[in-house]
Formats: sequence, structure tokens, C-alpha cells
Amino acid sequence: MYIHKQWINSTLWLMPALSAYEFEITFCIYF
Repeated sequence: MYIHKQWINSTLWLMPALSAYEFEITFCIYF
């Protein structure tokens, strides 16, 4: 859970515009 949260924070910090697209993929993988 910590790694997952850290990954999201890094993505949001690095690519705010791309985070939404990446989060969609992550959401499908984890759920």
C-alpha cells in the first residue's frame, strides 16, 4: 500500500496531466 501510494504521489508530482491516464490503468490492475 505504501509503495502504491508513493507511486501515485510520484506520478502526480512528475506528470499531473498524465497522472489521470496512468491512474486509470493502475485502478484496473489493482481492482
